[in-house]
Parts: sequence; C-alpha cells; structure tokens
Amino acid sequence: MSAQHDLPLFVDLEAKPVLVVGGGVVAERKINSLLESGAIVTVVAPEITGHIRNLEQSNALIWVTREFEVLDLQLAKFWLAITATGVADVDNLVVALCEDDQIWCVNCASGQTSSAVFAAQGKTADGIQIAVSGNRDPKRAVAVRDAILYELDLGLIDPGPQRGQALGSDTAHISPSADKTGTVTLVGDGPGDPELITLRGLARIRQADVVVVDRLAPQALWTRLPLGIEIVKVGKEPGKHSVSQDEINEIIVDRALKGQQVVRIKGGDSFVLGRGGEEVQACVTAGIPVEVVPGITSSIAVPAAAGIPVTHRGVTSSFIMASAHDGAKSVLSAIGNTPSEATLVLLMGAGRLTEICQALIEVGYSPTTPLGVVEAGLTPDQNVTISTLQEVAQNGLKPGNPSVVVIGEVVRMRTELGDLSPASTYSGFLNSEHIDSRESATSRANFDVASS
Repeated sequence: MSAQHDLPLFVDLEAKPVLVVGGGVVAERKINSLLESGAIVTVVAPEITGHIRNLEQSNALIWVTREFEVLDLQLAKFWLAITATGVADVDNLVVALCEDDQIWCVNCASGQTSSAVFAAQGKTADGIQIAVSGNRDPKRAVAVRDAILYELDLGLIDPGPQRGQALGSDTAHISPSADKTGTVTLVGDGPGDPELITLRGLARIRQADVVVVDRLAPQALWTRLPLGIEIVKVGKEPGKHSVSQDEINEIIVDRALKGQQVVRIKGGDSFVLGRGGEEVQACVTAGIPVEVVPGITSSIAVPAAAGIPVTHRGVTSSFIMASAHDGAKSVLSAIGNTPSEATLVLLMGAGRLTEICQALIEVGYSPTTPLGVVEAGLTPDQNVTISTLQEVAQNGLKPGNPSVVVIGEVVRMRTELGDLSPASTYSGFLNSEHIDSRESATSRANFDVASS
C-alpha cells in the first residue's frame, strides 16, 4: 500500500461499530480516540489494561476475552478494524481479512500495510483541529503537528475569522459592552525571545480587545493579531519623550471601563522592576478585575543564556538583583549587608556602569572581581562582554540598551559553559522588515516614551 496515494478524510464514526484487536497500551490510546468520536467499540484480547477494563466495566465498550479468530470480523458489520497485538502474524492476518471483506484497517505495527492510518491529531483552545499524516511515519506526523500548534499558539499563523462573522470583519472578538466592566491581564513576556512567553500568556493575548505593549516586547507577539484588536505602544525608550506611568494606568483603566479585555504585555516579569504593582493598584482602585501572568525575568534568564549561572555550587548560593538606573548610591543601598560572595545582578545600568564599579571598589569589592555584560540577551543581537570592576572603573564601558550586568565569581563560568541559549527560530520576527501592515493601521495609538 502506497502512502503517496492516501486520500485524507475526516470520518464520522458516531454509533458505528469498530473492532479493536489487542488490549495493550497502544490499543488503549486508539480506544480512547474511538470512544471520543462516538464509535461502538468491541475489543478482542485475552488480557487488557486496567484502563480498558474500567471502560468495559462501565459499559463503554464490549470485551471478548480470548485470542483473535477469523470469525471475529463477523461479530458485527464493522466499519473499521484496528489491530494492535504486537504479534506480526496476528496483525498481518487481521489486515488480510479486512482487505478481503473491504473493511478499513489500521495496523498499529506497520503503517505501510494499513489501508487506513491514524493522523497525529491536536486541537487549539478555540477549537481548530489539526490532523497530520507524515507519509505513514508517526514520529514525523507528531513533529509537524506540534510545530503547527505551536505557531498557532504563538500567533504566527492567523486562522482567520470564524464562519458567521460579519463580512469584512478582521476579528472574531465580540464587541465589548459599554455597560459592562472589562478585565485587565498583565502578561510578562520574558527576556526577549518570543518562544519564552508562557502558554497562558499567549492565550490571554489571543483573547484581548486591546493590547498595551512595552518597547521590549517581541513584536511577533502582537504584529500578527487581527486588525480589530487595538495595539497601544507605550514602551519606555531612553532619550525620547515619555508617557508617564499615570498616563499608562489611565489607558489601561479607560479601555477596561469601556468593557474591553485589556492585555498589558510587559518585558520580563511584570513585578520585577516592571511597575506592575502600580498598574494593578490602579485597576483595583477602579474596581476592574485584574490577573497577573508571570514572565521569565531577564535578571536570571539573560545571564543563563550567556553561560553565567547566578548561583553555582562551590561558588555562591545567593544573588541580589538591583536597579542601577539611579546610580551607585542606589546600588550600594540595595546591597546592604549582602554576603561578599553573593552574585550582584544589575538591570537598567548601562549608562551608570563606570561610577557603580568605582563605588563597589571603594566599599571593599576586589578590583579583580569579574564582571559580565549581556546586551540584547536572547535575541539575534545578543553580545557578551567580560571584564573586571577595575577595568570598567578605569576605562569605562558603555553597553547598549537593554543590558544585564553580572558581577561576581560566577562570571568565570562562561569560559567553561559558553553561550547556552541561542535565539529561537522565531527571532527573525523581531526585525523590522518582518513587521506587517498592522504597523500603519489607522486604529493604532502610538506613543514615543523615555525611561522614567
């Protein structure tokens, strides 16, 4: 039987009799799928798994307690037979008999001898069903299915509007009601790579009416959403006019009070130097339901991507993360009585690094303490610089933004470990040439902002 002549079909087995030969774990998986489709299942096997036994005891299927016999195919007018005994002679006999009786047959041990094969199946949260045949190679089929589902989850494949929408509509979202309060969800999108957002975060973005995004949010997460979803860009960027945090709060609250589902995408984790708490406070004060979806913080993930673990047995078991935005005095205050061997991780410190290194030496840090700077971590532009406190204090260093700075003996681990997390296969979508027509949509509200 040739796979190149296969005709893909979705078959309605509701109330149709199906024979399953075999009672092991492979048969169990097929039985579960058959019962979900509404088939009437008869199992022929001397032994069955505990799960199949439970199904039989609850009258979900019929169990014939013996080895397969030729006459078993005449127990009913079967539409489909599945053989999963693991015994080649038995499986081949079932296939041959089904061929003679013109019954579709799946041989779980050999797709090449089957007149029918199971596709690798999956469903998205909104009910799209995926079925893939891998040229009768189940592992290939599963790999392709998972890749498609993953791209749907990431928003890189647009499934289009559901049937029944108004013609010309760009979104399947129900129009928000002005007399009903909406919701706000703060989604941490991780440190830069769009693959590092959580599945829950992706689901919330797909359900949104309004998406409010930071500058560092991977554009793959929002540029391919339907045009009916409003995108409000409020990311902070050094050297440019700033929309204040109060204004950002007002945007979020205003949209939610209009009955819209608002998703606030924030770089890293919303509660790690992300001012997420202030946005939650604004929502709570306005009586708006709010949810926080955690994100992977760059303070740990970016050093890890560069081969710098913030803790390592025999080196240090603790680390402190601090903002360097306000300079050396703020960093020294954050350190306090932290053990000298603790790793120090600095965020937002690109422009104040020289003075911070000088201050650390003055309070007792060894001038030879290693320092690592990871620029644009977990993106195609990731760059790592290794130095020491003394070298930076004397010669200066002006890394790009964003950067994560790691100070401590763990930085030496990079020599052994090297880069550990290359940019994902989706990282190309971060480049401007991949941004689609949504960037020029007239419904979009854009704000140029600066660091606050």
